[in-house]
Amino acid sequence: MKKYLAIIILLFAINVQAVDEYVNDIADAVIRVKMNVGWVTSTDADIDSVIAGYYKEGALLVAVATSGRISFDTVVTTAYNHFLAYDTMMYAVTDVGFFSVDSLKELKQRDRQGWDSLDAVDDHLVGKTTWEERLSSYYDWDGGYLFLYPPPAHSGDSILIMGYSKPRCIEDSLLLIDIPVIHRPAIVYYATAMFATRIGLPTAETWLAKFNYWIQTINATINRKEYDEKP
Repeated sequence: MKKYLAIIILLFAINVQAVDEYVNDIADAVIRVKMNVGWVTSTDADIDSVIAGYYKEGALLVAVATSGRISFDTVVTTAYNHFLAYDTMMYAVTDVGFFSVDSLKELKQRDRQGWDSLDAVDDHLVGKTTWEERLSSYYDWDGGYLFLYPPPAHSGDSILIMGYSKPRCIEDSLLLIDIPVIHRPAIVYYATAMFATRIGLPTAETWLAKFNYWIQTINATINRKEYDEKP
């Protein structure tokens, strides 16, 4: 099965060799979309903004398909405070752990609505002195905030948060920095399909089929990887 994954990656690599120079920013992508539909490539602010909008839509779809970009954030506890703000670019939290120089404790995810059923820990850990004793055991997250139970009994402990972040677009350069180069052709396919649809070209279906095939291949690769990693 890994042989098939290697073939898929090779096909991606072959395709990307011809496109990695012109999908580094939205301005280049706009030119490519115009070329794909046979449009005059001279600058047209109205048309360019429409294509740029489709390109950003495609970037979001590709980001979702590839599970976004893995991100890390570190926050510091405040004694008896049960919620902490984290990087708001992170749209999903997958792992949380306390760490120190030579110690690590993984927290378990538990919905806050179920915390009432958890056993209380000695007055929110008051009087606990060792590193392990004063740490929370459960977490939940929502809207850029991490919730801890029981509340930490000590200030200054570090918490490492891992999750997936949203794709970011730097507006001054219009560079999509969170989309892997290997998947950017799919964004061009999507923008081409949407623009071709807008101007009534029958080739829109062909470009959309290219985009859908690429997404299906991404999903198949991810699912295969998860299957291979299971014990």
